[in-house]
Amino acid sequence: MPHDKRTTPGGSLDLKRLPLHQEHRRLGARLAPFAGWSMPLAYSSIIDEHLQVRRGAGLFDVSHMGRLFLSGAGALETMQGLVASNLRGLAVGEARYTVLLTPWGGIQDDLIAYRREDGVQLIVNASRTTADREWIEKHLVGDTTIDDLTELTTLFALQGPEALGILSRLAGPAAVPPGPFTFLRAQVAGVEATVMRTGYTGEEGVELLIDRADALTLWHDLLAADAAGTVAPCGLGARDTLRLEAALLLYGQDMTKNTTPFEARLGWLTDLERPDFVGRAALLEARERGPEKLLIGLSTSARTIPRPGTRSPWVTSSWARSPRAR
Repeated sequence: MPHDKRTTPGGSLDLKRLPLHQEHRRLGARLAPFAGWSMPLAYSSIIDEHLQVRRGAGLFDVSHMGRLFLSGAGALETMQGLVASNLRGLAVGEARYTVLLTPWGGIQDDLIAYRREDGVQLIVNASRTTADREWIEKHLVGDTTIDDLTELTTLFALQGPEALGILSRLAGPAAVPPGPFTFLRAQVAGVEATVMRTGYTGEEGVELLIDRADALTLWHDLLAADAAGTVAPCGLGARDTLRLEAALLLYGQDMTKNTTPFEARLGWLTDLERPDFVGRAALLEARERGPEKLLIGLSTSARTIPRPGTRSPWVTSSWARSPRAR
């Protein structure tokens, strides 16, 4: 994996590069460190790219996200014992958003699990890839194995109201998964891809998991797929404002190892009726006593993007204290 050496006020950073690092530079992307990677922050302006996704379609290179794959007869049972949700109901070709738990009921990471015929695919946060893999390795069931495919693959996100139409015109209607949180294998512009109807912008769209060697070809074909210009490259800046506007949580900020699913308002994905799994006893106690803090949503009349640490005359905290709140 190529690296960038960057000097920062705290010293030098050894940053990993995306497979399309040079292409992003050619397109004029402003690059910034994120979770150990050199990432495109924006190609034009964050506001323009935000609106591009809301009105048309944006193409994101999210290859920094971790791609882990569990294979073997115990793959599903392994994850069943580590996450808050019941995965047994997933059919092949279906996916579920869930959280990886600590023994004390905290959130180690949020992730999406995809049920494949030959195992379970996980998409995890970039900053947690190594830690998640090591944690799962300690709890493998039977002959299950786990492989980190992050450096062998590329992940794109095509998001926006025009995204599914663009994909259909490029690869045919059969390449579009039938509904949200479903996925399938398809040829997209001649490239073998796992097409996943998931994303983190609040818009319709897909994520495309492909071999690293096919990255540049598919990137170009996706950007050229719509002559009307309704698709454009977008960076991490817009990705962050889009998920914030859609009230989608950010790991490390809205939830951490010291946050339970109930405190993060993720009780809806927590199934405590299952037999024993990591964190279950702690979550049963937490449910009984009720959370002492709750994540709440805020609205603002300011015309600037809210950032961590932003102050206003009427807001001092993003947490609402409520000892018996349910």
